[in-house]
Amino acid sequence: MLPKPEKNKKTSSLHQLDLVESLDGQKKSNRRRLILIISLFLTIGLSFIFWLFSGLSHFSFSLPKINLADKQPPSATGQSINLNRISNFKSSQWSIQVTDVATRTSLYTLNASPLSEPEINSALKALKDSSELDFGGIDTALPSGVNLSIRRLSTNPSELNLLVDTPAKQLVFHLIITDTVATDQLKPLIPLIIQEIYWSIFNSVN
Repeated sequence: MLPKPEKNKKTSSLHQLDLVESLDGQKKSNRRRLILIISLFLTIGLSFIFWLFSGLSHFSFSLPKINLADKQPPSATGQSINLNRISNFKSSQWSIQVTDVATRTSLYTLNASPLSEPEINSALKALKDSSELDFGGIDTALPSGVNLSIRRLSTNPSELNLLVDTPAKQLVFHLIITDTVATDQLKPLIPLIIQEIYWSIFNSVN
């Protein structure tokens, strides 16, 4: 009767050993499965990254350019100013430049380049110091509340600067009659030209 417990004990030890080996085998199997899954994800992830990088290297992307210099206060444009409605006006006989004093922007240009900052400052100083009172009919072509200063720079060719000062806006006109042969015939057109540009500018602002 004494050997039976020893046999049972051996059987129990074998069962425990089998259980331990079974658990170890299951752990190893789970670990292999986990390593396989991680490897697959890494392979897929790396492949996707390389594909994405390769695609971006051949893709050219650029932000739209925004030209802030083109954004100006409302002003007259070359289309809104039509000097051809003035009788006997020919654009080839004139050089005209109109500048907004406050913004230093060119509002109208005909056969001329916009005035530079030093040129604007020089013209303003000369106009404010000018004592000329002969406006050649320009004063009667504009509203009575407009203040004018004029400075004639030369007679041949006829060249002048004009400051038109209103509560809403200050304008500097630089005007040259480039046709020196017809200077005397063209001078009467100056008030009409100033008037047309003046009303075109202020109507476009309002």
